Amino acid sequence: DHKKPWMDSCQMTLVNESNISSAIDACINSYDKFFALDLETEGLDNRVRYSGDFGCTNDRIVGVCLASSPTVGWYIPLRHIDPNDSSALHKKNVPYSVFDKEFRRLIAAVESGKVSAVFHNAEFDQEFLEYPGCAPYGDWSIPSRWDCTYILISLYDSRRKTKGLKSASKEDLGMEMIELDDLFSEDEKNSPGFKKNFARLDLDREEVPWYGCSDGICTYRLRQKYYPLVVHPTSEDKTPNQKSIYMIEKLCSASTRWMMRNAIGVDRKKVWELITIGQKEWVESVKNVYK
Repeated sequence: DHKKPWMDSCQMTLVNESNISSAIDACINSYDKFFALDLETEGLDNRVRYSGDFGCTNDRIVGVCLASSPTVGWYIPLRHIDPNDSSALHKKNVPYSVFDKEFRRLIAAVESGKVSAVFHNAEFDQEFLEYPGCAPYGDWSIPSRWDCTYILISLYDSRRKTKGLKSASKEDLGMEMIELDDLFSEDEKNSPGFKKNFARLDLDREEVPWYGCSDGICTYRLRQKYYPLVVHPTSEDKTPNQKSIYMIEKLCSASTRWMMRNAIGVDRKKVWELITIGQKEWVESVKNVYK
């Protein structure tokens, strides 16, 4: 049994064609004016290839995780494979045409300013959303439309080494999450060419929506915890207001994704030369400060 004790107090729903409108409505009408958004994918390869008018990441979106409140999560399955026929899609997947229509309704609410999206490691998810093989799901170059709990944690504690969603949820929220490794059998993990492809997980297993909904719920709660500490700290928090720095970090996100997507070459020799110059200037600056 992979279910964690804290999950009993949450509503975790596997979305289908009949209730997807309710999931989207819940996010649009979130009391806190934001919702959490996380993607499950075929893998980590978000390099972009082009076919026709639109680009598509090498690994595709398998499902969408949403949280409309700290205790309500939704998992929308899109590309899970039928366990009895690897060439067919699972019967519990939401038809892509239905998802596309409803999800664009949510994106429209984000772009109108009615609600904002919260990611953990936004750069990864936003690349999949910008290049889903069809028209992009949103313009994420505008920082007011989204938050990122990974950036918030980094700003709150720049020396912290473990900032992944699972480690942050356990350390900061006391909420242990399901490990993806645990959802695959030992035979699968030992098979040649094994890849942690979320699409291969059977939707008839309760752990799948638990896993997806947890990603959304934990991201939501991390935003509740860290956004005030970084952007609106009080005197009792004893932390500096980093609202401007946070905005700059988000503004840089689109540029960083562009650089990674295009694999910009780096002149290593020149970089090392600049580092050496910088180190010398830094030493002189420290001496001047002490003087």
